[in-house]
Amino acid sequence: MTTISDGTTTYTPTVVSGYQADQKSRNVLHTVFGVAAQAVTLRASSMRSGQLTAVMPTFASAVLLQTLLTTAAKFIIADSGFSLVGMNFVIPPDGSVSLQPSESYVAWLVAFDYQEVP
Repeated sequence: MTTISDGTTTYTPTVVSGYQADQKSRNVLHTVFGVAAQAVTLRASSMRSGQLTAVMPTFASAVLLQTLLTTAAKFIIADSGFSLVGMNFVIPPDGSVSLQPSESYVAWLVAFDYQEVP
């Protein structure tokens, strides 16, 4: 069971699909004049970012989740069956939250970009 929360209000989607976790390299390559090879500054990769889609059972619950995700807050996603998904996240500055019906109109989809934060 997956939950999405702001620490006060919690929603439980029917399912969360499309899990994708990108981590960008933050290594720095330096060109050194007179040396054929580049110097490297090694840095840890960024925290996870990507997009998730929460499948909500009703239009009303989808609107409530969309409203939650568009507030100025840090969110928590947790999954009792797959703990590696769990994280604190925010919607990134260039991210979006969208709402649309499923193909069969049986459920509603809330897709959102995320950036993991400490």
